[in-house]
Amino acid sequence: KAGRDPKDIKLSFVATPIAGVDEPTYRRVLEAAASDFDREPEVLEERLQARGTPFGTPDRVKTRLDELKGLGISRLYLQAGTTDLQELETRIRPYLEASS
Repeated sequence: KAGRDPKDIKLSFVATPIAGVDEPTYRRVLEAAASDFDREPEVLEERLQARGTPFGTPDRVKTRLDELKGLGISRLYLQAGTTDLQELETRIRPYLEASS
């Protein structure tokens, strides 16, 4: 309606990085996040899945990022909820690995 070319519109997605470089690390991050949200890990995973959020190990994150890219999403914003550098590294590394 605004007369803009849809190709010029940047689409983005916001996600909480609940991921790990391997399955045990992912499970630890998932359990901590579930506790923060006062939920069971399985319930949090179901919500992430329902929302289309990239989560899990790098392969799983990459699959979802590719799906989002296919939908035209070109930017992913991560809301980590922490300023602890080691925790940020743990939670964000899978997204970096998936995007390379």
